[in-house]
Amino acid sequence: MKLVIVGCGRVGAMAAIALSKAGHEVTVIDSNRRAFDRLGSDFRGEMVLGNGIDEDVLRQAGIESADGFASLTNGDNRNIMAAQIAQHEFGVKKVICRIYDPARADLYAELARLNLPIPPAASAPPPASAPAPGCSCPASRSCISARMVFIGMPAACSNIIFPP
Repeated sequence: MKLVIVGCGRVGAMAAIALSKAGHEVTVIDSNRRAFDRLGSDFRGEMVLGNGIDEDVLRQAGIESADGFASLTNGDNRNIMAAQIAQHEFGVKKVICRIYDPARADLYAELARLNLPIPPAASAPPPASAPAPGCSCPASRSCISARMVFIGMPAACSNIIFPP
């Protein structure tokens, strides 16, 4: 599959590396050149420097022929906008949108008429004193919990892209 990922932070880089190693054609977009360092020297995909909501940058990344798209930055509004552009302007069928705010995730899912693979109770962040389920952070560090909104993808795909 040809995949475009916006955001090369920890989550975006992890997804890009895993998908590339699984044999997918991956292009990562980020506005910070140094973010691409997270991919390592053995990353076989493409890297595009730019804003993931800029249609010209998305075209340069190959979105017009992409089978899937993931917006994984740390900004809800940017992720939602990028996902909407991918889905509505370029017709990408399989879209993932990372959303931190549960209210935004619920609203976005409702607007898109989606069946979410993550139950609403799981969208609330854990108390700061307790690590998120599956998190290896020490209890003294707070973990950030985000909800993924899957558009046009079966829930089982979440295990392929974001291993437990």
